[in-house]
Amino acid sequence: QCTILYTSRDKNTPRGVLKYEVEELKEENALQLLLDTRQETLSAIKDGTTNSETEAARTICRSVSYLPLALEHLRALLEQDQEIEIAYLQEELLRQGALEVIEILHKAFLMSWNLLDNEQEKQLFKLAARFLEAVPIPLWLLGLATGLGENIHIGSLSHAYRHLIRASMLEALSNGQVRLHPLLREFGHRLLEQETQSNKIALLNEVGRRLVLEFADANKLEKRVQRTNYWTCLGQVREARTFLHQLGTRQLEILKRIETRIDRASSELPQSIW
Repeated sequence: QCTILYTSRDKNTPRGVLKYEVEELKEENALQLLLDTRQETLSAIKDGTTNSETEAARTICRSVSYLPLALEHLRALLEQDQEIEIAYLQEELLRQGALEVIEILHKAFLMSWNLLDNEQEKQLFKLAARFLEAVPIPLWLLGLATGLGENIHIGSLSHAYRHLIRASMLEALSNGQVRLHPLLREFGHRLLEQETQSNKIALLNEVGRRLVLEFADANKLEKRVQRTNYWTCLGQVREARTFLHQLGTRQLEILKRIETRIDRASSELPQSIW
């Protein structure tokens, strides 16, 4: 037997299910989450002071229905640009008359996206959105796919990863993995679909080319096994092959052949010199 946890907005509880009601955030908590980096405005609200900034903060919380994901993302925007006024942020979110929470969220995502000035960071986010929903995403694989390398502690990949985390575009997990909220994943899909067909094909083929260059080179494979071990290397080839399958690139068959040949030698290679 196992335990299954699922979330739903449907109030009807099936038989045999234990229900845990997740209540809406109270305004006080929502304001604390939104204004974490704007302590002056938060203090003014606690003191009962009313001005354009305090009223804008309350309006923003109401407009996103006190949804933590939205408030966290908007907080990251306020943190990235300390000069931006809360009243201006509210006007930007509602400028086109969007009243639905999802629409407002996508506007907030777009504002964060426009603050990214590194093309490889943008590419990393778009590729992360191609993974299956709620699946932990290995950073090393995204690093290889974008040409940022595999080192998640120092260097280009580490810088891009930390920047996207601070912008609330990625969620950090353990063991060098990240995850995307389903709404951010949908936003990433939209971004990729907005590319011209030729640009999209070029991007996906370039990803396929990078991964094939990494795993089709016997010398690189040997070094990878020496850094880790045979089974880890085989697992990474499989992860790369699965990723190319999700992208639908033409290089998929090459990685399939490499995986098959390494797998066939599983009775010999783990115990012998590579």
